[in-house]
Amino acid sequence: EFVAAGKQLPSKVMADSIEEALEFTFTKMPDGNTLGAKFIKFTEAVGPFGGPIGTAAFPFARFMVNAIKFQYDFSLPNALGGIYRIASSTHYSKLAKAAKTVEEKGKLNQKALAQMKEAREDIAQGVVGTAALAAAVKYRQENQDVKFYEYRADDGTIGDLRPFFPLAPYLAIADLIVKTNNNDLSKLNVKEVISTVAGVQARTGTSSFILDNFGEAFIA
Repeated sequence: EFVAAGKQLPSKVMADSIEEALEFTFTKMPDGNTLGAKFIKFTEAVGPFGGPIGTAAFPFARFMVNAIKFQYDFSLPNALGGIYRIASSTHYSKLAKAAKTVEEKGKLNQKALAQMKEAREDIAQGVVGTAALAAAVKYRQENQDVKFYEYRADDGTIGDLRPFFPLAPYLAIADLIVKTNNNDLSKLNVKEVISTVAGVQARTGTSSFILDNFGEAFIA
């Protein structure tokens, strides 16, 4: 609309567009002083000369943090957190009814509404993610003859699902669940599972060395 009219985009529209683009591409800097934000800042500050830390080990730290956050958001624990938020919202509503001033009542009601809004979002995302994981577990139970990130087409050819995030992470966790239930962990490729779930590019270099050693310790 603005471009068609030959007008300059308002700064807020531009800022919102950039924010959405960063979020969609999993390169957004986490808000506040969270653990993820601290990890990104530390990794980028160390740079490529930190050995088992820094960008040499984790060249795509922002993608890692955002990918892990996405997987948590769309998981059962987040849905349970949403249920807790409902209880918290109810608590604030009760406090609001007992408040002595209009100002205090308004603040408490706002907190109750905010908690309920976040609860709905958390539960919705958690249910979707849990359903996806259940489907992934069923798929891996029936397809243990191919790697967790592979699929077999109707013509028998094997394809790679890793480029299609978040399919591969769900399948990686599902494969871990299935192999654990089958007492078949010796066949689990720990390096591939961790690198897929965490979003680590670990084919070569420092990050590959770290995951190789972690995988050996896990299986041992």
